[in-house]
Amino acid sequence: MVKKIINKSPKVVQQALSNKYVLYAVLLFSIGHVIGYIQMGNWDALALYMAGVVVMSYFSKNMTVNLLVAMLLGNCKVCLDVTSNVLDMFGSRREGFVEGMEEGNTDKKIYE
Repeated sequence: MVKKIINKSPKVVQQALSNKYVLYAVLLFSIGHVIGYIQMGNWDALALYMAGVVVMSYFSKNMTVNLLVAMLLGNCKVCLDVTSNVLDMFGSRREGFVEGMEEGNTDKKIYE
C-alpha cells in the first residue's frame, strides 16, 4: 500500500527515502523526540509514537517512512496538549468559573 504511494512520488522523493544518510538524520531526530517525550513525561505521546512504529512496520519496510509517520503521530498528540493548555489559559474551560452568576445571588433562573 505505501509502496504504491512511494512509487508514484517524484524520483527525488524516492531517492531521498532510500538514502542512508537521510535515514540516519531521521533516526537522530526520532531519538531526540523520544528523549523529549520522556523528559516532559508525556507518556501518551511516547506510546502513540511506539504504536505508530509498530503499526507502520506492517505497511512499509522503509524505516524512514515508518519513523516519519510515528514522529507525526507523536507530535499531533503534543500539539493537541498544547492547544488544550492554551485554551485553558484563555478561560474556555476554567475551573470554578460560572458565567452569569454573581457571588451572593443564589437564585437560579431557568431560561426556556
